Amino acid sequence: MKFASIGIRAASPSAPPRRNDNEAGFTLLEALAALTLILAFAAALTPLLFHSRRIMLDADGRVAAQILARALLQEPLDRTSLSNLARDGTTEGLEWQLRSEPTDIAASFPPHPQKQTAAQPGQNTGPDTSGGRWVPYRIVATVAWAPGQSVRAETVRLGKAE
Repeated sequence: MKFASIGIRAASPSAPPRRNDNEAGFTLLEALAALTLILAFAAALTPLLFHSRRIMLDADGRVAAQILARALLQEPLDRTSLSNLARDGTTEGLEWQLRSEPTDIAASFPPHPQKQTAAQPGQNTGPDTSGGRWVPYRIVATVAWAPGQSVRAETVRLGKAE
C-alpha cells in the first residue's frame, strides 16, 4: 500500500528559519551597552576583591598575634611587681610588649584577713597586717606581626601597692 500526501509540506527541523538581513544578530549599540555594563561591574568589584585578598594574607599574622596576646595576659604575674611591669620580646617573628599602669579607679582594697582557726600555742590569730593595700593595675599586651600591623589586648589585675 502506498501513502499519498495531501499537499501540506512539513517543515524540516534541521533547516534554519528564514530571517531578514535587518533582523539578524545584535546591533553595535546593543553590544557596546552590554560591554559597558560588564566593565562597570568589574570596576566596582575589583577594589573589593583586592581588599579581601589583602585581608586574607594578613589573617595568619593577625590570628597568631591574637593568640600570643591572650597567652601573655593569661600567664601568672608577680602581684608585688605589677607597679613597674615592662617586658618586651620577640616570639616566632612577632614582636610583643607587656606593660602595666595603675587604673583610674580611686578605691583601693583593704588586706584580706586570715581565716580564724583554733589557736595553737605561740600562734597569732589576728588579721594579716603584713601585706599592703591592693590596687587595680591595667595590664596591656601589644603584639605586632608587620610594620604598622598590631593587636592590643587589656585586662585588669590586682596588685600590692608600693
